[in-house]
Amino acid sequence: MRKTIAIAALALLGACTVVEKTGEEITIEHAANQFFVAEAKAEDYCQTLGRKAQHVMTGPRQSSMLFVQSSVSVFRCVLPAPAKK
Repeated sequence: MRKTIAIAALALLGACTVVEKTGEEITIEHAANQFFVAEAKAEDYCQTLGRKAQHVMTGPRQSSMLFVQSSVSVFRCVLPAPAKK
């Protein structure tokens, strides 16, 4: 039982929620110390559009019901840089 609770707690720490997807932008709420999780989710979304995620901004930390402290980050899907010759 303790292992189940511990695994559930760890899963929540790495969780993030998509707040909004509008064409080439995605807004993600995530644990304030888990930016890389939001970045990975944005990258996955942008790859479906054949693009790469570019971080636009992260709002200030805030309290939320799911996370002790959370942040909201915005990413834009941009064309990948051309390969250098």
